[in-house]
Amino acid sequence: MKILPAIAVLLTGCATSAEGPAAGTDTGTADPAVVRTDAGAVRGTATGTYRLYQGIRYATAARPRQDPHPEPDRGRPAGTAQWLAVTYDAVLCDLDGVLRRFDHTVQAEIEARYGLPLMKTAFDPALLVPATLGRVTEREWAESIVVALGGDERARRAVAEFVEVPFRVDEEVRLLLARAQERMPVVLVTNAMDTLEEHLERLGLTYFADDVVSSARVGVAKPDRRIYEIAAERAGAAPERCLFVDDRLANVEGARALGMTGVHFRTAADLAAALG
Repeated sequence: MKILPAIAVLLTGCATSAEGPAAGTDTGTADPAVVRTDAGAVRGTATGTYRLYQGIRYATAARPRQDPHPEPDRGRPAGTAQWLAVTYDAVLCDLDGVLRRFDHTVQAEIEARYGLPLMKTAFDPALLVPATLGRVTEREWAESIVVALGGDERARRAVAEFVEVPFRVDEEVRLLLARAQERMPVVLVTNAMDTLEEHLERLGLTYFADDVVSSARVGVAKPDRRIYEIAAERAGAAPERCLFVDDRLANVEGARALGMTGVHFRTAADLAAALG
């Protein structure tokens, strides 16, 4: 089936199959504290962390436990980005505009060539919200754009090109998040559609994050308070111990309202400064 990549559609990397163990049951690991959560993720201890994907357990590198109340570093004043970097228990990170990048010049060129308001139409909340809440598929969302643009052959060709705009991983951001994973879990939190497993696979990110919270799967989208709560629960961290990163200020403010430390991402330097 053809995949439509125009919107980041990041399905949870810990989806489980019918063959997987029941939620909350022991997974066969020697560490009795490592159990599968309702989200399908398997949390680890100092002996290592594990995740389930379609009923298969995958191991990640061991992550030592952190003191939840570390002694202050006398060389780093409380309140600085460097000080905060050693006190987080989890990083909650957006996908599009942060870890995944689209070529916006290509999108603009397609729009200009066809003389159609593709961007405005595609991101009209009346069309976009049902898709990001999982009420319609990404394919249905694309068809709704065609209809809104007149439904003729020109509109259909324009939308077909638009949804095939190439995307890539920001390798600098990937490296920063991978380094953060040596100290704490990293959870991707994205307003997504229904085809994100395929997109993660194409990006080589299927098993990258410790967990993924997709709005299409949980039925709520940023900046709804509940999606931040779900992300913190998946990370096993209190909201006030989470660093939240997003390229949309409204989403960052939503996280801050819950007590999280919010970073408005513009460049990788913003993330690097927060992580220390």
